[in-house]
Amino acid sequence: MMLDDLKLVKLVNLKAKDLLHYDKRVRDYLDLLMGGFHRVTEITRDKGFEASVLEPFPLKSYVYSLRESFRDVSELKRWAANYLSDRVVVAVDGSQISFDRHVSPRVGMVQTGYSVLIRGDSSTSGLTYQGTFPKLYGPADLAESFDEGVGLVSDAVINYWRWEHEVKTAKCVIMKLNGEDAPCEECVNSKICPLDFDPVNTDKDVIVLLDGTLILSFLRHTVRKVVRDVYIEKLEELLSFCEKYSVPIGGVISNSSARELSKSLWSLLTDERNIEEVERDLPTDAYLLSRYLKAFGDRSPFMLSHRSVLNEYKLYGSSIGFFYVKVDSQNPIRIEAPTFVYEGNKLDVLWHSVVAECVFGRGYPYSLSRAHELAVLGSEERNRFYRILDQILKSHGGCVRLSSKNRRKNIKII
Repeated sequence: MMLDDLKLVKLVNLKAKDLLHYDKRVRDYLDLLMGGFHRVTEITRDKGFEASVLEPFPLKSYVYSLRESFRDVSELKRWAANYLSDRVVVAVDGSQISFDRHVSPRVGMVQTGYSVLIRGDSSTSGLTYQGTFPKLYGPADLAESFDEGVGLVSDAVINYWRWEHEVKTAKCVIMKLNGEDAPCEECVNSKICPLDFDPVNTDKDVIVLLDGTLILSFLRHTVRKVVRDVYIEKLEELLSFCEKYSVPIGGVISNSSARELSKSLWSLLTDERNIEEVERDLPTDAYLLSRYLKAFGDRSPFMLSHRSVLNEYKLYGSSIGFFYVKVDSQNPIRIEAPTFVYEGNKLDVLWHSVVAECVFGRGYPYSLSRAHELAVLGSEERNRFYRILDQILKSHGGCVRLSSKNRRKNIKII
Protein backbone atom coordinates (compact mmCIF):
# COMPACT_ATOMS: atom_id res chain seq x y z
CA MET A 1 0.00 0.00 0.00
CA MET A 2 1.32 3.42 -0.93
CA LEU A 3 0.53 6.85 0.48
CA ASP A 4 1.58 9.82 -1.61
CA ASP A 5 2.47 12.57 0.88
CA LEU A 6 2.22 15.38 -1.66
CA LYS A 7 -1.24 14.35 -2.80
CA LEU A 8 -2.38 14.00 0.81
CA VAL A 9 -1.07 17.48 1.72
CA LYS A 10 -3.03 18.95 -1.19
CA LEU A 11 -6.24 17.19 -0.13
CA VAL A 12 -5.91 18.30 3.49
CA ASN A 13 -5.24 21.90 2.47
CA LEU A 14 -8.40 21.88 0.35
CA LYS A 15 -10.41 20.51 3.29
CA ALA A 16 -8.79 22.50 6.10
CA LYS A 17 -11.22 25.42 5.97
CA ASP A 18 -14.24 23.13 6.27
CA LEU A 19 -12.66 21.21 9.13
CA LEU A 20 -11.85 24.34 11.11
CA HIS A 21 -15.28 25.82 10.42
CA TYR A 22 -16.93 22.64 11.75
CA ASP A 23 -14.78 22.78 14.86
CA LYS A 24 -15.83 26.38 15.46
CA ARG A 25 -19.53 25.48 15.14
CA VAL A 26 -19.10 22.72 17.71
CA ARG A 27 -17.40 25.14 20.12
CA ASP A 28 -20.17 27.70 19.62
CA TYR A 29 -22.82 25.13 20.53
CA LEU A 30 -20.69 24.01 23.45
CA ASP A 31 -20.70 27.56 24.81
CA LEU A 32 -24.49 27.70 24.42
CA LEU A 33 -25.01 24.42 26.28
CA MET A 34 -22.59 25.31 29.06
CA GLY A 35 -24.30 28.66 29.49
CA GLY A 36 -27.58 26.87 30.19
CA PHE A 37 -26.21 23.77 31.88
CA HIS A 38 -27.72 24.84 35.20
CA ARG A 39 -31.08 23.81 33.72
CA VAL A 40 -29.97 20.21 33.14
CA THR A 41 -32.15 19.01 36.04
CA GLU A 42 -35.20 20.03 33.96
CA ILE A 43 -34.50 17.26 31.44
CA THR A 44 -37.23 14.98 32.72
CA ARG A 45 -38.98 12.03 31.14
CA ASP A 46 -42.30 13.81 30.63
CA LYS A 47 -40.65 16.38 28.33
CA GLY A 48 -40.14 13.84 25.52
CA PHE A 49 -36.39 14.42 25.14
CA GLU A 50 -33.89 11.78 24.00
CA ALA A 51 -32.58 11.52 27.57
CA SER A 52 -33.92 12.19 31.03
CA VAL A 53 -32.39 12.53 34.48
CA LEU A 54 -33.04 9.51 36.69
CA GLU A 55 -30.51 9.99 39.50
CA PRO A 56 -30.62 13.27 41.45
CA PHE A 57 -27.71 15.61 40.96
CA PRO A 58 -25.46 16.06 44.01
CA LEU A 59 -26.14 19.17 46.07
CA LYS A 60 -24.38 22.21 44.57
CA SER A 61 -22.63 20.02 42.02
CA TYR A 62 -23.08 18.36 38.65
CA VAL A 63 -20.86 15.35 39.40
CA TYR A 64 -20.38 12.49 41.81
CA SER A 65 -16.86 12.25 43.17
CA LEU A 66 -14.86 9.30 44.52
CA ARG A 67 -14.17 11.35 47.64
CA GLU A 68 -10.71 9.86 47.75
CA SER A 69 -7.37 11.62 47.56
CA PHE A 70 -4.19 9.97 46.40
CA ARG A 71 -0.72 11.32 47.04
CA ASP A 72 0.85 9.26 44.27
CA VAL A 73 0.25 6.42 41.81
CA SER A 74 1.15 3.81 44.43
CA GLU A 75 -1.70 4.97 46.67
CA LEU A 76 -4.07 4.97 43.70
CA LYS A 77 -3.11 1.41 42.78
CA ARG A 78 -3.46 0.32 46.40
CA TRP A 79 -6.97 1.76 46.54
CA ALA A 80 -7.90 0.03 43.25
CA ALA A 81 -6.51 -3.33 44.38
CA ASN A 82 -8.30 -3.11 47.74
CA TYR A 83 -11.61 -2.24 46.11
CA LEU A 84 -11.42 -5.06 43.56
CA SER A 85 -10.38 -7.62 46.20
CA ASP A 86 -14.04 -8.15 47.10
CA ARG A 87 -15.24 -8.34 43.50
CA VAL A 88 -15.18 -10.66 40.52
CA VAL A 89 -14.83 -8.83 37.21
CA VAL A 90 -16.00 -10.66 34.09
CA ALA A 91 -15.12 -9.22 30.69
CA VAL A 92 -15.98 -10.54 27.23
CA ASP A 93 -14.99 -9.31 23.78
CA GLY A 94 -15.15 -10.86 20.32
CA SER A 95 -13.51 -10.95 16.92
CA GLN A 96 -14.14 -12.66 13.61
CA ILE A 97 -12.83 -13.96 10.32
CA SER A 98 -15.50 -13.13 7.78
CA PHE A 99 -16.56 -15.31 4.89
CA ASP A 100 -14.43 -14.58 1.83
CA ARG A 101 -16.12 -15.00 -1.53
CA HIS A 102 -12.70 -15.59 -3.08
CA VAL A 103 -12.12 -18.66 -0.89
CA SER A 104 -13.82 -22.03 -1.19
CA PRO A 105 -15.29 -23.72 0.79
CA ARG A 106 -17.05 -20.78 2.37
CA VAL A 107 -15.87 -20.74 5.97
CA GLY A 108 -16.01 -18.12 8.70
CA MET A 109 -15.04 -18.03 12.36
CA VAL A 110 -15.96 -16.01 15.41
CA GLN A 111 -14.00 -16.01 18.62
CA THR A 112 -14.67 -14.61 22.05
CA GLY A 113 -12.03 -13.78 24.59
CA TYR A 114 -13.07 -13.95 28.22
CA SER A 115 -11.39 -12.81 31.40
CA VAL A 116 -12.57 -13.65 34.90
CA LEU A 117 -10.49 -11.74 37.40
CA ILE A 118 -10.82 -12.61 41.08
CA ARG A 119 -8.30 -10.39 42.81
CA GLY A 120 -6.99 -11.41 46.20
CA ASP A 121 -6.50 -9.24 49.24
CA SER A 122 -3.20 -8.52 50.98
CA SER A 123 -2.93 -12.15 52.12
CA THR A 124 -4.03 -14.00 48.97
CA SER A 125 -2.90 -13.84 45.36
CA GLY A 126 -6.30 -14.22 43.72
CA LEU A 127 -7.33 -16.19 40.64
CA THR A 128 -7.63 -15.51 36.94
CA TYR A 129 -9.61 -17.58 34.45
CA GLN A 130 -9.13 -16.51 30.87
CA GLY A 131 -9.12 -17.96 27.42
CA THR A 132 -10.74 -18.06 24.01
CA PHE A 133 -13.89 -19.70 22.70
CA PRO A 134 -13.77 -20.12 18.89
CA LYS A 135 -16.67 -21.26 16.71
CA LEU A 136 -16.49 -22.30 13.07
CA TYR A 137 -19.22 -21.79 10.46
CA GLY A 138 -19.53 -23.36 7.03
CA PRO A 139 -21.86 -23.46 4.01
CA ALA A 140 -24.54 -25.44 5.87
CA ASP A 141 -24.69 -22.78 8.60
CA LEU A 142 -25.18 -20.11 5.95
CA ALA A 143 -28.07 -22.01 4.44
CA GLU A 144 -29.80 -22.04 7.84
CA SER A 145 -29.12 -18.38 8.64
CA PHE A 146 -31.75 -15.66 8.74
CA ASP A 147 -30.11 -13.76 5.92
CA GLU A 148 -31.05 -13.79 2.27
CA GLY A 149 -28.45 -14.04 -0.46
CA VAL A 150 -24.79 -14.93 -0.19
CA GLY A 151 -23.83 -11.34 -0.93
CA LEU A 152 -24.82 -10.35 2.59
CA VAL A 153 -23.09 -13.09 4.52
CA SER A 154 -19.85 -11.33 5.42
CA ASP A 155 -21.44 -8.16 6.73
CA ALA A 156 -24.69 -9.31 8.28
CA VAL A 157 -24.53 -12.94 9.35
CA ILE A 158 -20.99 -13.11 10.69
CA ASN A 159 -21.51 -9.86 12.63
CA TYR A 160 -24.62 -11.32 14.22
CA TRP A 161 -22.92 -14.62 15.04
CA ARG A 162 -20.11 -12.71 16.71
CA TRP A 163 -22.59 -10.66 18.73
CA GLU A 164 -24.56 -13.76 19.71
CA HIS A 165 -21.39 -15.59 20.76
CA GLU A 166 -20.23 -12.67 22.92
CA VAL A 167 -23.59 -12.55 24.69
CA LYS A 168 -23.74 -16.32 25.16
CA THR A 169 -20.18 -16.45 26.47
CA ALA A 170 -20.97 -13.80 29.09
CA LYS A 171 -24.10 -15.70 30.09
CA CYS A 172 -22.24 -19.01 30.35
CA VAL A 173 -19.49 -17.48 32.49
CA ILE A 174 -22.11 -16.16 34.92
CA MET A 175 -23.71 -19.61 35.10
CA LYS A 176 -20.35 -21.23 35.82
CA LEU A 177 -19.56 -18.70 38.54
CA ASN A 178 -22.91 -19.47 40.16
CA GLY A 179 -22.41 -23.24 39.96
CA GLU A 180 -25.14 -23.87 37.39
CA ASP A 181 -24.02 -26.84 35.27
CA ALA A 182 -27.36 -28.33 34.26
CA PRO A 183 -27.92 -25.98 31.26
CA CYS A 184 -24.38 -26.82 30.04
CA GLU A 185 -25.29 -30.50 29.62
CA GLU A 186 -28.03 -29.57 27.16
CA CYS A 187 -25.98 -26.95 25.29
CA VAL A 188 -25.16 -27.67 21.64
CA ASN A 189 -21.66 -26.30 22.27
CA SER A 190 -20.95 -28.54 25.28
CA LYS A 191 -18.31 -30.60 23.41
CA ILE A 192 -16.26 -27.55 22.41
CA CYS A 193 -16.89 -25.28 25.40
CA PRO A 194 -13.59 -24.29 27.10
CA LEU A 195 -15.25 -22.76 30.17
CA ASP A 196 -14.17 -24.82 33.15
CA PHE A 197 -13.76 -23.21 36.55
CA ASP A 198 -15.21 -23.46 40.02
CA PRO A 199 -18.07 -21.34 41.42
CA VAL A 200 -16.99 -18.27 43.37
CA ASN A 201 -17.76 -17.19 46.88
CA THR A 202 -21.32 -15.89 46.73
CA ASP A 203 -20.38 -13.01 49.06
CA LYS A 204 -18.36 -11.40 46.29
CA ASP A 205 -19.95 -8.98 43.85
CA VAL A 206 -19.77 -10.18 40.24
CA ILE A 207 -19.50 -7.38 37.66
CA VAL A 208 -19.85 -8.00 33.91
CA LEU A 209 -18.23 -5.64 31.40
CA LEU A 210 -18.91 -5.73 27.66
CA ASP A 211 -16.98 -3.84 25.02
CA GLY A 212 -19.67 -1.75 23.36
CA THR A 213 -23.19 -0.48 23.63
CA LEU A 214 -26.38 -1.89 25.16
CA ILE A 215 -28.37 0.57 23.04
CA LEU A 216 -28.21 -1.05 19.60
CA SER A 217 -28.57 2.07 17.46
CA PHE A 218 -26.57 0.46 14.65
CA LEU A 219 -29.68 -1.63 13.98
CA ARG A 220 -31.42 1.39 12.48
CA HIS A 221 -29.33 0.74 9.36
CA THR A 222 -30.65 -2.84 9.22
CA VAL A 223 -33.83 -2.89 7.19
CA ARG A 224 -35.06 -6.38 7.97
CA LYS A 225 -37.04 -6.54 11.20
CA VAL A 226 -36.16 -10.21 11.81
CA VAL A 227 -32.48 -9.24 12.04
CA ARG A 228 -33.16 -6.44 14.50
CA ASP A 229 -35.39 -8.70 16.58
CA VAL A 230 -32.81 -11.47 17.05
CA TYR A 231 -30.10 -8.98 18.10
CA ILE A 232 -32.42 -7.44 20.68
CA GLU A 233 -33.72 -10.81 21.87
CA LYS A 234 -30.23 -12.11 22.66
CA LEU A 235 -29.24 -8.93 24.47
CA GLU A 236 -32.38 -8.94 26.58
CA GLU A 237 -31.78 -12.60 27.47
CA LEU A 238 -28.41 -11.60 28.91
CA LEU A 239 -29.84 -8.59 30.75
CA SER A 240 -32.61 -10.76 32.24
CA PHE A 241 -30.02 -13.29 33.33
CA CYS A 242 -27.95 -10.59 35.04
CA GLU A 243 -31.04 -9.20 36.73
CA LYS A 244 -31.94 -12.68 37.99
CA TYR A 245 -28.54 -13.01 39.69
CA SER A 246 -28.29 -9.33 40.72
CA VAL A 247 -25.18 -8.94 38.57
CA PRO A 248 -24.38 -5.35 37.55
CA ILE A 249 -23.56 -5.26 33.84
CA GLY A 250 -22.06 -2.36 31.93
CA GLY A 251 -21.35 -1.65 28.30
CA VAL A 252 -18.14 0.36 28.04
CA ILE A 253 -17.76 2.86 25.18
CA SER A 254 -14.53 4.78 24.77
CA ASN A 255 -14.62 7.97 22.66
CA SER A 256 -18.41 7.85 22.49
CA SER A 257 -20.14 9.95 19.84
CA ALA A 258 -23.52 9.81 21.61
CA ARG A 259 -25.40 13.09 21.99
CA GLU A 260 -28.55 12.30 23.99
CA LEU A 261 -27.72 14.84 26.70
CA SER A 262 -26.53 17.52 24.27
CA LYS A 263 -29.62 17.18 22.07
CA SER A 264 -31.96 17.18 25.06
CA LEU A 265 -30.33 20.25 26.61
CA TRP A 266 -30.33 22.07 23.26
CA SER A 267 -34.06 21.37 22.82
CA LEU A 268 -34.73 22.57 26.36
CA LEU A 269 -32.79 25.82 25.91
CA THR A 270 -34.10 26.67 22.43
CA ASP A 271 -37.59 25.18 22.75
CA GLU A 272 -36.89 23.58 19.36
CA ARG A 273 -37.53 19.89 18.69
CA ASN A 274 -36.34 19.74 15.07
CA ILE A 275 -32.83 18.58 15.90
CA GLU A 276 -31.72 17.15 12.55
CA GLU A 277 -30.23 20.35 11.13
CA VAL A 278 -27.93 20.96 14.11
CA GLU A 279 -27.35 17.44 15.43
CA ARG A 280 -23.97 16.85 13.81
CA ASP A 281 -22.72 20.24 15.02
CA LEU A 282 -23.61 19.66 18.66
CA PRO A 283 -20.78 18.54 20.95
CA THR A 284 -20.82 14.92 22.01
CA ASP A 285 -21.98 14.22 25.54
CA ALA A 286 -18.43 13.17 26.41
CA TYR A 287 -17.02 16.49 25.16
CA LEU A 288 -19.70 18.49 27.00
CA LEU A 289 -19.28 16.60 30.28
CA SER A 290 -15.49 16.79 30.12
CA ARG A 291 -15.99 20.44 31.18
CA TYR A 292 -17.48 19.26 34.49
CA LEU A 293 -15.78 15.93 35.22
CA LYS A 294 -12.42 17.26 36.37
CA ALA A 295 -10.98 14.85 38.92
CA PHE A 296 -10.05 11.22 38.38
CA GLY A 297 -13.10 9.01 38.96
CA ASP A 298 -15.68 11.80 38.70
CA ARG A 299 -18.91 10.62 37.11
CA SER A 300 -22.11 12.17 35.85
CA PRO A 301 -25.50 11.24 37.33
CA PHE A 302 -27.27 8.22 35.83
CA MET A 303 -29.60 9.22 33.00
CA LEU A 304 -32.15 7.26 30.99
CA SER A 305 -31.83 6.96 27.23
CA HIS A 306 -34.90 7.28 25.02
CA ARG A 307 -33.33 6.61 21.64
CA SER A 308 -35.81 5.44 19.02
CA VAL A 309 -34.29 1.95 18.70
CA LEU A 310 -35.28 1.25 22.31
CA ASN A 311 -38.92 1.25 21.19
CA GLU A 312 -38.17 -2.12 19.58
CA TYR A 313 -36.97 -3.68 22.84
CA LYS A 314 -39.53 -5.96 24.46
CA LEU A 315 -38.33 -5.96 28.07
CA TYR A 316 -35.78 -3.20 28.63
CA GLY A 317 -36.88 -0.48 26.20
CA SER A 318 -37.50 1.99 28.99
CA SER A 319 -34.84 0.65 31.31
CA ILE A 320 -31.38 1.37 29.92
CA GLY A 321 -29.36 4.37 31.00
CA PHE A 322 -25.86 5.75 30.99
CA PHE A 323 -23.29 7.77 32.87
CA TYR A 324 -19.86 9.16 32.02
CA VAL A 325 -16.72 8.76 34.11
CA LYS A 326 -13.31 10.42 33.94
CA VAL A 327 -10.54 7.84 33.93
CA ASP A 328 -7.67 9.65 32.20
CA SER A 329 -6.75 12.96 30.56
CA GLN A 330 -9.03 12.30 27.57
CA ASN A 331 -12.80 12.74 27.31
CA PRO A 332 -14.72 10.63 29.87
CA ILE A 333 -15.80 7.12 28.89
CA ARG A 334 -19.46 6.20 28.66
CA ILE A 335 -20.94 3.34 30.67
CA GLU A 336 -24.37 2.00 29.73
CA ALA A 337 -26.34 -0.10 32.21
CA PRO A 338 -29.90 -1.34 32.79
CA THR A 339 -31.89 0.45 35.47
CA PHE A 340 -31.96 -2.62 37.74
CA VAL A 341 -28.29 -1.83 38.47
CA TYR A 342 -29.31 1.61 39.74
CA GLU A 343 -32.48 0.44 41.46
CA GLY A 344 -30.61 -2.41 43.16
CA ASN A 345 -28.06 0.02 44.65
CA LYS A 346 -25.29 -1.49 42.52
CA LEU A 347 -24.50 1.59 40.43
CA ASP A 348 -21.65 2.64 42.71
CA VAL A 349 -20.26 -0.90 42.56
CA LEU A 350 -20.21 -0.72 38.76
CA TRP A 351 -18.76 2.81 38.79
CA HIS A 352 -15.99 2.10 41.30
CA SER A 353 -15.14 -1.23 39.64
CA VAL A 354 -14.73 0.46 36.26
CA VAL A 355 -12.55 3.18 37.78
CA ALA A 356 -10.40 0.66 39.64
CA GLU A 357 -10.06 -1.47 36.52
CA CYS A 358 -8.98 1.61 34.56
CA VAL A 359 -6.17 2.20 37.04
CA PHE A 360 -4.59 -1.08 35.96
CA GLY A 361 -5.68 -0.70 32.33
CA ARG A 362 -4.31 2.85 32.00
CA GLY A 363 -7.55 4.55 31.05
CA TYR A 364 -9.55 1.50 29.95
CA PRO A 365 -10.77 -1.47 32.04
CA TYR A 366 -7.91 -3.95 32.32
CA SER A 367 -10.16 -7.00 32.07
CA LEU A 368 -11.73 -5.76 28.84
CA SER A 369 -8.31 -5.02 27.38
CA ARG A 370 -7.25 -8.55 28.24
CA ALA A 371 -10.41 -10.05 26.73
CA HIS A 372 -9.75 -8.07 23.54
CA GLU A 373 -6.14 -9.24 23.36
CA LEU A 374 -7.31 -12.83 23.65
CA ALA A 375 -10.13 -12.52 21.12
CA VAL A 376 -8.51 -10.48 18.37
CA LEU A 377 -8.06 -12.18 15.00
CA GLY A 378 -5.66 -10.11 12.90
CA SER A 379 -4.12 -10.77 9.51
CA GLU A 380 -1.54 -13.17 10.96
CA GLU A 381 -4.25 -15.24 12.67
CA ARG A 382 -6.33 -15.17 9.49
CA ASN A 383 -3.46 -16.57 7.41
CA ARG A 384 -2.78 -19.24 10.01
CA PHE A 385 -6.49 -20.11 10.07
CA TYR A 386 -6.52 -20.79 6.32
CA ARG A 387 -3.27 -22.78 6.48
CA ILE A 388 -4.67 -25.03 9.20
CA LEU A 389 -7.95 -25.35 7.31
CA ASP A 390 -6.09 -26.35 4.17
CA GLN A 391 -3.95 -28.91 6.00
CA ILE A 392 -6.96 -30.56 7.60
CA LEU A 393 -8.96 -30.64 4.37
CA LYS A 394 -5.99 -32.13 2.50
CA SER A 395 -5.81 -34.93 5.05
CA HIS A 396 -9.42 -35.69 4.12
CA GLY A 397 -8.83 -35.51 0.38
CA GLY A 398 -9.79 -31.87 -0.20
CA CYS A 399 -8.17 -28.43 -0.10
CA VAL A 400 -8.79 -24.71 0.17
CA ARG A 401 -9.31 -23.12 -3.25
CA LEU A 402 -8.50 -19.45 -3.89
CA SER A 403 -9.68 -17.24 -6.73
CA SER A 404 -7.02 -15.79 -9.03
CA LYS A 405 -7.56 -12.35 -7.50
CA ASN A 406 -7.17 -13.61 -3.97
CA ARG A 407 -4.11 -15.68 -4.87
CA ARG A 408 -2.45 -12.58 -6.34
CA LYS A 409 -3.27 -10.41 -3.29
CA ASN A 410 -2.56 -12.99 -0.60
CA ILE A 411 0.10 -15.19 -2.13
CA LYS A 412 1.37 -16.28 1.31
CA ILE A 413 -1.93 -17.43 2.83
CA ILE A 414 -1.27 -21.09 2.01
